[in-house]
Amino acid sequence: MPVEGAGKGRGKSWREGVTLFGVLGLLVTLFFQTLGVWEGAGDDRASREAQQVGLLTSLNSSATSAESDINDTVDLDKVCDENPGVTDDESRALNAAIEYYEYLAWLFNSGRLDIEGARSYFAPRMIDGWKIARAFYPDPVFAKAHAELATFVRETKDEKDQPPKRCP
Repeated sequence: MPVEGAGKGRGKSWREGVTLFGVLGLLVTLFFQTLGVWEGAGDDRASREAQQVGLLTSLNSSATSAESDINDTVDLDKVCDENPGVTDDESRALNAAIEYYEYLAWLFNSGRLDIEGARSYFAPRMIDGWKIARAFYPDPVFAKAHAELATFVRETKDEKDQPPKRCP
């Protein structure tokens, strides 16, 4: 036999003030934690971009120095010759620049550098350096040794990213 009054009010505990305040507190906490995660993600992106700009600034300085060495050392008129030959000084200057470009190409190819405009800024210099080096080192071994740069050059198709033509 059922007892009178038993079970009255059951199932309505969620409406009680203490329960409502607890649920409301959990929702507010969840909201602010979510907001904190979003802000943290934005801070992470800004921090990553700042690190990339610092790296690019450093690499730009080194690449500019290497390019200056090429301009001071390498006879660029020989680039269009059939078999230009290369002196030891020219070889050192070319290899120094190509090594910087190889590293930059790896950063771009692997997605580690994704600052807007960075690829377009560096691409003409990197592609021109590659073409100069290939004129002096047509051997396929050179291309294999600098596979990242070769890939970068091959995949950079936008006309604005191409250097001016050196040879007719």
